[in-house]
Amino acid sequence: GERLKTIKAGLLSSEELVASAKRLARLAIRQEGVLTGVPSANLERCHAVALKAAREGMVLLSNKAVLPLKPTDKIALIGHMAADPRYQGAGSSHVNCRGVSTLRELEPNWPYAAGYEKDGSTNDELIAAAVHVAKLSDVAVMVIGLPEAYESEGFDRND
Repeated sequence: GERLKTIKAGLLSSEELVASAKRLARLAIRQEGVLTGVPSANLERCHAVALKAAREGMVLLSNKAVLPLKPTDKIALIGHMAADPRYQGAGSSHVNCRGVSTLRELEPNWPYAAGYEKDGSTNDELIAAAVHVAKLSDVAVMVIGLPEAYESEGFDRND
C-alpha cells in the first residue's frame, strides 16, 4: 500500500522500514500480557455515582417560581427521550453502555407521553397525548434533545 509507494518514491528506504518494524515488534514483546484480561469495575457503584451526578448536575434554564417541585405536585413526564435517552451520537460515537437509567424508569408513577418520535418528528396523536397528560398535572417535565442524525461525524450544522 502506502509504504510501498513511499519506498518506490525514494522517501523511505527498505532498511528504515525494517528498522521501524523491529522497534514495533520489540515494543509488542515488552508489553506482552499488559493489556490482557478484562479490568474489573464496581459497576453498581459507578452507576450510583453517575446517577448522583445527573441528579445534582441538571441545568436550570429559567425558574419562575416552579422549582423546587413540591412533593404534592402532580408531575407529567413528556418526551420520547425520557423513556429512550440518547447518550451517544451516531457512527463511531456509539458506546456499549451498561446500566442506563431512564427518567421514565426512575419515576414510573408520573403520567407519561412521548410527544415526539425518536427521530424528532411528531404528529397530531402524539401532541394530543402530551397535551392531555400535561393538563392532568401541575407540572410538566419536558425531556428533549437532538435526534441521533444531528450528532454524528461528517455532519456540520449552521445553527
